Amino acid sequence: MQASASTSDYTTLHIPPQFPVFGRAAGVCHQCKRAKTRCDRALPACNRCLLKKTRCVYGRQISTNNSAGGLCSGEGEDVMPSKHTRACCIAKVPLDMCYKLVGMISVALLSGVDDAEQEASLLRMTLKSAGLTATSIVQTYKDTIHSWFPIMTDDQIDQLVEYYAWGQCRGIDGMLLLSMALISQPPCENCGLTMHSNLYKAVKQSFLLLQTTAKPYLKVLQIGLLLSLFEYGHGLDRESELTIAGCAVICKLNNMDSVAESKDDTGIGIDGICRKAVIIMDCLVKLPKYSKDEQTPSDSGSNLVTADAQLDDKKIKESCGSSSNFEMLFQVAGIVREATQYIKDEKTSKSSPNSYLAVESRLRNLCYALIQAAGPNSLVFCDSIALALSFLFELNTFHLTKSQESVSAADRLAIESSRRMAVDICKSMNEIVPRKGVKGLSLIGLSTTCRAAQLLARNTPSLCGEGMFTIPDLEALDRAQHEFTQRWRVGATYKESEV
Repeated sequence: MQASASTSDYTTLHIPPQFPVFGRAAGVCHQCKRAKTRCDRALPACNRCLLKKTRCVYGRQISTNNSAGGLCSGEGEDVMPSKHTRACCIAKVPLDMCYKLVGMISVALLSGVDDAEQEASLLRMTLKSAGLTATSIVQTYKDTIHSWFPIMTDDQIDQLVEYYAWGQCRGIDGMLLLSMALISQPPCENCGLTMHSNLYKAVKQSFLLLQTTAKPYLKVLQIGLLLSLFEYGHGLDRESELTIAGCAVICKLNNMDSVAESKDDTGIGIDGICRKAVIIMDCLVKLPKYSKDEQTPSDSGSNLVTADAQLDDKKIKESCGSSSNFEMLFQVAGIVREATQYIKDEKTSKSSPNSYLAVESRLRNLCYALIQAAGPNSLVFCDSIALALSFLFELNTFHLTKSQESVSAADRLAIESSRRMAVDICKSMNEIVPRKGVKGLSLIGLSTTCRAAQLLARNTPSLCGEGMFTIPDLEALDRAQHEFTQRWRVGATYKESEV
């Protein structure tokens, strides 16, 4: 496509009608943005683009051929595949290409010198092999992850695209971009994106290498958080626990236990947000999985991350009305961690006689308050409700398995209440998803909800006898699991909990 304006004075150009979208294009330099033009063969390049020896892509049309978006210019390296060409599954990225990136990171760590141009070129080939661009990854990430897991600022995300467009993307930036692709880009229906994925292996190995460097720790932490979230959501619980333990060490070594120094536009430090995300993931991966062998949850890394002040019972409803989903999830994680500590104390006979009633009551009241604040037919606080509810049932299970007496009426009522809440939230999901789709649903919320529901379905009959679940209830749980599978296109395996 050629612009009809004169090439002598590009500041007088008007927006071409064939370019309806400008703000979302990648690699936009400020000069071209102000001039509302693009650097092309028919137009003079701005000084910034000339300096970087690249072409400004401002004004290129956004492709609608792919759900992830992308640039469509007719030529160039950032062009998305044609709609008639099926994109390669991201799980099929060649192993040798992934590990060339890992090798370059290793060399950079040993030599202390980053070859940004060579790393950017290799990253470009890696993305091409999967039919992706930096723009498509960022757009998909913003649509599916960023709103409920805000561990990166908008400026940082946009910078990644700019670095990629300039051909100056260092290895650590490339791995951050690949970790965004890993968590947000669903694979094809015929492929399971698991720990056997080449891209996952490369990101995991790179994170292990980057932990040893004093380079920008925040980017290393963000890679680890996205990696841990991917592992948790795909049933790789042990791997997720090891990854988040590494993130906790990064927090400790960089004094992130204190209030973060850097601030974004909302006045909340991105360091502080990442630290809260570490606490949330640390809580999720360490939820006890009880069995007849009475295995105690691992304590690795647990003392490295401490939660801020938790919710007071009187402030729960107030917080429900003013907190974001992420902030509420962080507060609930703090309460769940307190309940986890009770179980540890109980196993060592350090807890007081009435501790169970106090902890159980607090968790139950929290579930009620969150459900009431969310309202009917809503998935607000889905993550927090699922987390509190799943641990509430774990707490009930632990209490019943430790008890030498038969199940009392009060215990049976507690299990019944937990069962009812789990079924209700799954039914709400089943009613909302057909109308609004699953695009905006949180991976944590869906995964944890399904875990809570399946734990109840498997263990309730052995604890309280058959008959607590009706056929419609079981169908609701199955549909919730199906929606989770469809959203992420993975056959997530939930480990059975023997009681």
